[in-house]
Amino acid sequence: MSKKRNKTNNKPQRNREIAKGKCIFCGTTDSIELHHVVQKRFQGSNDPSNLVPICSRCHRTLHFLVDTLLDHLIQTGKLHEHEIRPPSKEVREYLKRLLKEL
Repeated sequence: MSKKRNKTNNKPQRNREIAKGKCIFCGTTDSIELHHVVQKRFQGSNDPSNLVPICSRCHRTLHFLVDTLLDHLIQTGKLHEHEIRPPSKEVREYLKRLLKEL
């Protein structure tokens, strides 16, 4: 009897391969982490198509900038917390393509 291959069994291996890459921003190969293109809080998945290699320094900077921008928009009344919701499927796909092109 042959065993069916479960696609999810390959995800950890593919994620390790992604993490061995270069940072998409600065190009270093040191301290590589996986960044979710579409954040998990916005229904992003752990699927390799939603993950990109990024060094720990750029990763912290990216999240700091995003959080700072959101805080600023909320404090200035240009965005209300209840308006923050998951991006549409089209936006998620666009973000994935954009980061892959860097």
